[in-house]
Amino acid sequence: MSNSLKRLEIRLKEREDEYICYKQFYILVGTFNVNNRQAPANILLKEWFYKVTYNNEENKQMYIPDIIAVGFQEIDTSGGAYIYDDKRKEDEWEYMVRKTIKSCYEKNNEENIKFKLLNRVRLMVKSSQISKSLASVSFFLGILLFVYVRSTHISKCTLISRSSVPTGFMGIAGNKGGVGIRFRFL
Repeated sequence: MSNSLKRLEIRLKEREDEYICYKQFYILVGTFNVNNRQAPANILLKEWFYKVTYNNEENKQMYIPDIIAVGFQEIDTSGGAYIYDDKRKEDEWEYMVRKTIKSCYEKNNEENIKFKLLNRVRLMVKSSQISKSLASVSFFLGILLFVYVRSTHISKCTLISRSSVPTGFMGIAGNKGGVGIRFRFL
């Protein structure tokens, strides 16, 4: 490294408190293999979402996340999932997550905390990847990701993008794959 770059690095380090602001944020991340089950209508995922940390025996504190990322696997592994694009199971799980967030964090809180769905992505395969004779249709293959952000932080989320990649049999089957949501949080 040249001397001028070293000097620049030293000066920037000396003044970093002028342009860098450190803040603590809490992120809740989880994934759940639902094994082709429907979202239960009367059950919430409270045990999974609530995070209570004990600093000591008498002092407990609940950390409310700023970002919640929830992934699901094997939402629909039926043969029909490879033929029809049916979003009902996906919508049921999204409703359950939303209902759980509301119950855990939004009800009866004095801070008036609200969450908004930033984005969602599901593993899809285009019919053209399977057969040239099929019309251009996308099929849902059972992997789903939701990202929720506190309403007060939604404007800090920029450059939002999402992607899905099937990696199962012949690189197209939905028994394996990945989904992702990317964003800048400033």
